[in-house]
Amino acid sequence: MTTNNAWNSQDPAQVAKGGTGIATTTAYAPICGGTSATGALQAASTGLGTSGYVLTSNGSSALPSFQAAGGGGGDFILLQSISPAGATTVVFNSTYITSSYKSYVITISDLVSSSESGGIFLFISDDNGSTYKTSGYQYGVIIIPNTGTTLFNVTGSNILLNMGDAGNGLSGSVNLYNLTSGSGNVVALGNLFYLNGNQMLFGSGSYPNLAVNNIKITSDNGGTLNGIISLYGLKQ
Repeated sequence: MTTNNAWNSQDPAQVAKGGTGIATTTAYAPICGGTSATGALQAASTGLGTSGYVLTSNGSSALPSFQAAGGGGGDFILLQSISPAGATTVVFNSTYITSSYKSYVITISDLVSSSESGGIFLFISDDNGSTYKTSGYQYGVIIIPNTGTTLFNVTGSNILLNMGDAGNGLSGSVNLYNLTSGSGNVVALGNLFYLNGNQMLFGSGSYPNLAVNNIKITSDNGGTLNGIISLYGLKQ
């Protein structure tokens, strides 16, 4: 009897002949079909190492990936969470700010600046942070208690998040709308407060006709930041 030894472990069997077309795969990753009916099988390993993530479709022509769980349309998905740990700026770039999301929320938890006189500001960019807009913002804020610094209908170099109060933790959220369309106003609505109760800030800011793909939050006067800043996206 003649034995066919044409196949061995170094030569994976073709899919068309009942094989996988691959010699190795990723431990614990689901195995998916190839890029064609007879293409080598593929491992869905993106995001696999993050506990609590769920396998999510990325469309009919892409491998699924593990992503933060959501309850369906209309839910905000955590995209990135940053602890500045003494940095002067926090940046969310074009990896996370895309047309895939309808709107965004930035949450701020106990954010402390080392600069007494320096405020905390938000800047936007349309070239992924190579440059940031430093003029043309329109904003207005109400500060409680009123210390004589309440502002209305101001054209400025940034969007104000707070007036500066070193050592006190700033918390709250900033809702962002129409970031990526490139037409109409980019709008930011903020509700922020100090945990020690000394100040609350309610405000809004806008910038016209810009396709934003990068956001920077920074402390004035070289102040360093500590706390947690997170970016969430609302699926279309």
